[in-house]
Amino acid sequence: MLARLLLAGLLLVTVGCFQTSPEAKKAKHRERGVAYFEKAKYAEALIEYKNVIQIDPKDGDAHYRLALIYIKMGGLTNLQQAFAELGKTVELDAKNSDAQLKLGEMYLLAKEPGKARERADIVLASAPTSSEGLVLRGQSLINEQEFDQGITELKRALELDPKNTRVYLDLARTYMQMKQPVQAENTLKDAMGLSPNAPEIIVALGDLRLFTGRPSEAEAYYLRAIEVAPEEDGLYVKLAGYYQLIRKWDQAEAAYRQLVDRKPKDEKPLLVLGDYHASIGQAEKALASYKKAVEISPTSTAARDKLIDHYLNTGSVDDAETLTTRLLEKNKKDVAGRYFQGRVLLVRGKTEEATTILQTVLKDEPRSAQAHHYMGVAYGQQGDWSQAKREFAEAIKLAPTMVEPRNAMAALHLSRGDVDLAIEESQNALKTNARNLKGALILGDAYLKKGDLQRARLTFEAILKAVPKEPYSHNRLGILARMDNHPDAALREFEAALAVAPEFVEPLSQIASLKLAQGKPAEARARVKQQADAHPDNPLLHNLMGTLWMLGNDPGQAEAE
Repeated sequence: MLARLLLAGLLLVTVGCFQTSPEAKKAKHRERGVAYFEKAKYAEALIEYKNVIQIDPKDGDAHYRLALIYIKMGGLTNLQQAFAELGKTVELDAKNSDAQLKLGEMYLLAKEPGKARERADIVLASAPTSSEGLVLRGQSLINEQEFDQGITELKRALELDPKNTRVYLDLARTYMQMKQPVQAENTLKDAMGLSPNAPEIIVALGDLRLFTGRPSEAEAYYLRAIEVAPEEDGLYVKLAGYYQLIRKWDQAEAAYRQLVDRKPKDEKPLLVLGDYHASIGQAEKALASYKKAVEISPTSTAARDKLIDHYLNTGSVDDAETLTTRLLEKNKKDVAGRYFQGRVLLVRGKTEEATTILQTVLKDEPRSAQAHHYMGVAYGQQGDWSQAKREFAEAIKLAPTMVEPRNAMAALHLSRGDVDLAIEESQNALKTNARNLKGALILGDAYLKKGDLQRARLTFEAILKAVPKEPYSHNRLGILARMDNHPDAALREFEAALAVAPEFVEPLSQIASLKLAQGKPAEARARVKQQADAHPDNPLLHNLMGTLWMLGNDPGQAEAE
């Protein structure tokens, strides 16, 4: 009997040795998470901290660490996740001042300064001398146009932390908002005296020169910033952006390529270069950059997603579908794979299937602005305008700087005849991103539909200054020239559109219509035939040719076309 009891006790002890308490498991996952984070292995760290939360959902520190990981990973979706985790952190641990401040900064980005100030006040209640809390409070007041109060808070922060260049920058920006460039420059010069080689101060002085009409001096400052901090990637992007602003496209590309050449084994500069080419309508160059980024870093989800997104945006649906299928073959539950699958189905016209897929994405990622946007597209394709508006509005709420849902909302208003709302929404989209080509095109069309021909013309002319080979704007300017009874100018614009987009049927149709109005049907047919011969596989060109033969009372030729 005694032997059996001893054996049972020994078994209990042995089993106990192999069992680990929840707290011990948490500690192990946390330890691994810290190690991975320090080595910048963010995907691995993410898994470990998610394991901590699975064991203890009320672990505030784990939620906070998850937020930091999402911030490090970057990208809109990850920042949305970071926002959610910061919210959970302060709910569980209101004393985490860093989480409160980071949450406040995100509220500022989302243009909710009142909520940002609430976070600042929470921090300042327990730490009245927190310079970070004062900065956040000052920024929130400035965002609400309470400039004097905001400046007071920033100056208090500067008294506590006299070498904080960020505060000088905030003060200078505020003075510029108040149209006080002299005070802005004096503030930046004070900062320069403390940190003569701080690239952010040098760039700010360049920005000041640019805004006060001295662009050549601005360029010198941007080049100087690169000279003192050549390792800072953002400085090359800044210089390229300056060249874009003054329409020196070759120099803009050279600045981006300089960054690419500096980091030949890093895919991120290639993605930036690809985005530049995409923004100015150079789809083939953009594609080459995205493909090379994937080649350099086959495991980069950012490069992969950019490539798939580009394929979808440029109509290469088969290529997008191939990559998406590969994703789902590896993991049929992959969220990105299902998201792209939904988009492919939308392009294919399989709206109901797309809706079902996107609903599963939103179930797993309810704060995905992109998924809400394309859900809105799906509802729009089904003619459910109220649901479409709700989804676009939710996407805008989740990602205020994302232009696609704003463009879609503007286009929806325009298609429904709400011209003033279309103008307002497209203007909001352009405020979010001044290089938003689609938003500018919608704005021009809205002005045209409203009958405001002068603003329509100015809008399309501005687009062509920024993107000289944009065919839609040439076509619209041709229509405006016809309305003003300037047929020669109209023909030049239509031909310019066709030179860029040879299979664009509308300007060719306008040329034919104009020739017919001039009593030159043979010239109309000859011009359309020229285009159809050059692109024999385009059915729309043949259809247009058939229409002209019908108008010429030749049904046999019309039927053949």
